[in-house]
Amino acid sequence: MKIGIITSRTAKAIVKEVVKDIPGVEVVELPIPVISILSTKTIAKIVSSRSDILSRLRSLDYILVPGIVRGDTSDLERLLERPVYKATRDIGGLPYVIKSLQSGVQLDKTRPAEDVLGRLEVNVAFKEAFSIGSLKVPLRGPPILIISEIHPFVPKSSYMEETSRIIRDKPDILLIGAHHEMPIEELSRRVTLAYKLGAQIVLSEAPTRMHAKAALDAGALGLSLSAYQVNDVIDLLEGNHTVIIGERSLDQIRYSIRKLTDSGLSKIIVDPVLGLPLIDFVDSITRYREALKMNVPLMFSAANVTEEVEADTPGIHGVLATLAVELRTSLYLVVEETYKSRRGTLEAKEALRLATIAWARKSTERGLYSGLLMLKQATPPVSRIPDANPVQVGYVKPVMDKRGYIEVYVNHEKGVIGAVYREYRDNRAVKAVEGKHATSVARALIRAVGLDPEHSAYLGYELAKAEMALKLGKTYTQDEPVIIPLWERGCMDEKCNGERSC
Repeated sequence: MKIGIITSRTAKAIVKEVVKDIPGVEVVELPIPVISILSTKTIAKIVSSRSDILSRLRSLDYILVPGIVRGDTSDLERLLERPVYKATRDIGGLPYVIKSLQSGVQLDKTRPAEDVLGRLEVNVAFKEAFSIGSLKVPLRGPPILIISEIHPFVPKSSYMEETSRIIRDKPDILLIGAHHEMPIEELSRRVTLAYKLGAQIVLSEAPTRMHAKAALDAGALGLSLSAYQVNDVIDLLEGNHTVIIGERSLDQIRYSIRKLTDSGLSKIIVDPVLGLPLIDFVDSITRYREALKMNVPLMFSAANVTEEVEADTPGIHGVLATLAVELRTSLYLVVEETYKSRRGTLEAKEALRLATIAWARKSTERGLYSGLLMLKQATPPVSRIPDANPVQVGYVKPVMDKRGYIEVYVNHEKGVIGAVYREYRDNRAVKAVEGKHATSVARALIRAVGLDPEHSAYLGYELAKAEMALKLGKTYTQDEPVIIPLWERGCMDEKCNGERSC
């Protein structure tokens, strides 16, 4: 199989370095400096004007274009008479794309390859324990279903926004959290509203009997209970209701299962409760292994770890998902309690996807395309060495704009970045612009107020940082870094030029 990668003159060296160890790959350079700003139609016009490039591409089996280019590759397919697909947005993803293409994965003509590779799954045969609505619950995973809880202390004023956001991330089941002091009518409202917002399957916590009744009356398909609550609410439950029993004591869990089954209830999920790291985490793994002997699905609760470990949650979910799969649990509970665990539903989905594919292959995850590698990558970065003779520079003192100064900001609520140009004389705002993309915001302000080159360079630098902060959900502070690696702490001053211990 011969695969061609279309790239630009500028990126050619990096692309060749990334794919140099992959047999059957040719890098085809177009006579242009930048390819990312082009559309597939423009690329087709360039190729058609060069008979040498056209002939070379037609000699290959498959063609890849950068995932960032606009349009449908069908234009190129008709010209080249060969399948043409989009690769990843970033060059570093090319090895994953080529490996996938060689193994028979169907890439896409309109979507970047990471959108395809990030959805790849395996069909895993499983024994069904029962169904909740149309959702089949495995007796033993994988596959593992995701339950996302709406934390009980989400304010009433922001409940609709938070619930809508989590529903958009598509968990299999939505769990409405509740606490003893939550008004009964508020729990009822939250269950009803969850369905109106698009949730398909809604369960509810029930701290008291009255909460349980209100949730079930509002349409909840089941309850999440502690073992001690079962006796108090068992008469409210019907045969089609699902019950999650969360308890550290396996004896109490077994007793609750007997009580529920004696009452004709068979849709039972057990949560042996994943322990607190450094306190009872290891003991809880043993508890899960013991609970496997019960003939019911198990739920793996990630919240105790994602909230109590001070590290970025994508990596935490990555490790927990491997545990959940190896323990053969059936459901994975995500609680986005604090801001740092926000978007945990998507992180857990990606983590479980990777773990399930590896489990089905009887291997580890190494070598799989992972959306969890957001700040690092699997292979060392490629350095580009220009053919020019660059002059080494240290700290260069700026030439200050005598007319005015720039304020750069991030508005996370609106999802935009912005910049304001103010006069020194009276701090009057001369021009303010905002948008989602740093380059366009910079161009708009530069053209509006006629910034000098040095000030324009500064504006672009700060807006790029602001866009990064917006994407990562981090606080942006002008003139300060957005990301500080551990190995660079204490070496933040541009003037130090990397000479301090880092």
